[in-house]
Amino acid sequence: SGGYVYKSGIIVAKTDSGNYVAVSQACTHQGIAVRYQASSSKFYCPSHGSNFNESGNGPAAVSLTKYTTSLSGNILSIKSS
Repeated sequence: SGGYVYKSGIIVAKTDSGNYVAVSQACTHQGIAVRYQASSSKFYCPSHGSNFNESGNGPAAVSLTKYTTSLSGNILSIKSS
């Protein structure tokens, strides 16, 4: 739990509860790749410290785009919400 990967402009993270969440990779402030912090269940920008919840909402005027995830066996699908 708590790991994350980047793929095609999306960050996909596994939460401490074992669920998967996916949001756009680029911070809406400066375009820096956000990281996932499982211990606090949030995405953060290492450049300026902005935090976004698992739905992509944060202090920025524009939220990160949230994607729908679904796990079937060992195949994780990511779709636009």
